[in-house]
Amino acid sequence: MKPLAVIRSIGELHEALRRRSDALGMSRNELDAIAKLPDNYAGKLFAPVPMKTIGKRTLCPIMGALHVELWLVARTDRAVEIARRIKSLENADATMPTRSKRRRANIFKGCAEWGQLMRARAVALASPRQRQESARRAALARWNGPRNVRAQG
Repeated sequence: MKPLAVIRSIGELHEALRRRSDALGMSRNELDAIAKLPDNYAGKLFAPVPMKTIGKRTLCPIMGALHVELWLVARTDRAVEIARRIKSLENADATMPTRSKRRRANIFKGCAEWGQLMRARAVALASPRQRQESARRAALARWNGPRNVRAQG
């Protein structure tokens, strides 16, 4: 595989995705349709002065539509500087007690492929009785509206 761009900032990511869209000859409306984004959303993302920013909910669909991947590569030319910083921070947390652990946000939230995969996994692992109960609750939600659906606990 040939790298299309070296990206070190969100601005460079924006420009690389914009160039890839132009290289494929894909209009902004076509990109909206393929990535399942709202109408004119890609135009707002890839405008010369963007009105929207690429975030955790739009990155996966846009990358899928443009057939690109994101790779994380260590920069070996900065290894000495990073090693020096790590040594200076070695015992930085020794005097700072933590209150409580914060729950980490799911970085895949909003990524359709991840959600579909996890839903398929949950259905595959469910027993026939659990699937029947889930289908019954879904039917009730469709017919009675969301106010009559009980939370599963």
